[in-house]
Amino acid sequence: MKYLLLSGKVLRSSTIYRFEILTRILATLFSVFAIRWVWITLLQRTDYLERIGVTLDVMLTYATVSMILQALYSPTIVFEISQRIQNGMIAIDFQRPWDYQMAMLFRLLGMMGAGVITVMVPVIAVTTILFPVNLPDSMVVWAVFLSSVLLGVIVQFTMQFFIGLLAFPFVEVWSFEIMLSSAIAIFSGRVLPVWIFPDWLRDLIHIMPFRCLYDIPIQIYSGTAAPDQYLELLSLQAAWAIGLLALTKGFSRYFENKLLISGG
Repeated sequence: MKYLLLSGKVLRSSTIYRFEILTRILATLFSVFAIRWVWITLLQRTDYLERIGVTLDVMLTYATVSMILQALYSPTIVFEISQRIQNGMIAIDFQRPWDYQMAMLFRLLGMMGAGVITVMVPVIAVTTILFPVNLPDSMVVWAVFLSSVLLGVIVQFTMQFFIGLLAFPFVEVWSFEIMLSSAIAIFSGRVLPVWIFPDWLRDLIHIMPFRCLYDIPIQIYSGTAAPDQYLELLSLQAAWAIGLLALTKGFSRYFENKLLISGG
């Protein structure tokens, strides 16, 4: 219950800044327009899509959903964690009657929930009118897609949490955050669908966790993943989520114990 209250508090506070909300809505809509225009320009006069067995509608749906998911994934807890480590407030956080990792997860969920209400809903409404995309015609697909997105959120959280904890040994973590953002942009399917890459790179991407954020959810949404693949894809995401949660929990406990032994 205390984690839900924390998440709700963050959600309410995140909806106060109206100018920031407006700029995020406009930026997301511009991104949707730009990526769709780029793909239409590049692919309308070529037979590339026919050779890979994908229609232009599917490609535009992929690009549009990717930009909308980017708005969902945009909140970050890296700066907050690193700042509290630098100013010593992390010692107080570790002594609070909660699990620090779980508290940060629900804090991020609150930030994302605010983004869904204030940014994603308006963007989806406008996109539906101006840039229509193919919609899943089955409630099963919707349920699997939303489950996949939730698992993607957890995987992204673990990455952010780990980068934030690196402030213990390195103090400044902005360079690591840039590296993470670049890796997500390249290997997650956010900018380019994974099926576009050559076989050797696609095989490499398939053994990394980044595709859990964009590639897998959008494959499910767009129909490029067959129903008999759903269980395998969700299991892969769940395995990454559980494994990375356990790994980052271990790192958190290590630094917590080291901090307490050294006297804060």
